[in-house]
Amino acid sequence: MKGLLFPLGFAVLFLAIWGLLISTTHNEASLAENNYQANLLRIATYLYDPLPDAVLVGTSIGGRLLPVYFESTGVSVGNLGLDGAVPMTGLEILSRRDDVPGRVLVEGTLLDAPPRANDQELFKGMENPTFKLARFIPLLRPSYRPSSVLYTEIKMWNDNRTPGRAGQPLSQSDAVRARSAEAQLAIDAMVAKIQSLKERGTKVSIIHIPQRQPVEHSHPDPVALEIAQRAGVGLIDLAAELAAAGESVRYSDGLHLIAPSARLVAHELANEIQSEHLPDQ
Repeated sequence: MKGLLFPLGFAVLFLAIWGLLISTTHNEASLAENNYQANLLRIATYLYDPLPDAVLVGTSIGGRLLPVYFESTGVSVGNLGLDGAVPMTGLEILSRRDDVPGRVLVEGTLLDAPPRANDQELFKGMENPTFKLARFIPLLRPSYRPSSVLYTEIKMWNDNRTPGRAGQPLSQSDAVRARSAEAQLAIDAMVAKIQSLKERGTKVSIIHIPQRQPVEHSHPDPVALEIAQRAGVGLIDLAAELAAAGESVRYSDGLHLIAPSARLVAHELANEIQSEHLPDQ
């Protein structure tokens, strides 16, 4: 038993110093080694940190607009862009706080998709005792994990040096996409959820983030336009704004923005927020 006291004491001392270092330098992790941990990191940050000016809800596409990219803009934007999940999951997580954001930005991707197995795993993860205890003990939060902090530093260093590739225009089809009963239910639920947020005083907008194509060819999904109209909210077309400004973006895998492009899109979004261009409800 005595032989365990020294390593145990050393571990406790190391963790205490580590927690103090992270809290004083504000060098928390923004990324994690896998999608599940990255999602829990974003969720914990939203639930346990002070409420930001706005919260982005969406998929892995919106998840690339890291909160740190907004730090120099004068507006704080939280991120519930969850890898492998649908925007409805992020909207459900919003209600886990007693207070709600003044502005919610819903990514216009997969708005007609119902929750899947990945979404259910996230809700299970939120019920983990360690995750709940992290509300009171910051050292237990995913953003404090030493491996995630190190991973964030390495990944961001690498991403900022990755040239990426330009988007390619995709052929457009005039065919009407068949809609399943499941997709219609998801759309109806999305409209109802947005309207419930509006009733609580939250300003909601749907945002189109460039994906796959050059900004001048990247257009909002018709489902996003439909939901915006039905819910009585505006749609911010960030791709169109960047195209009008003569800007371009690049992608890491043909779908997700590389870090410099994600920062560019984040700054454009911040400009929209600060200049009061978010459409009135």
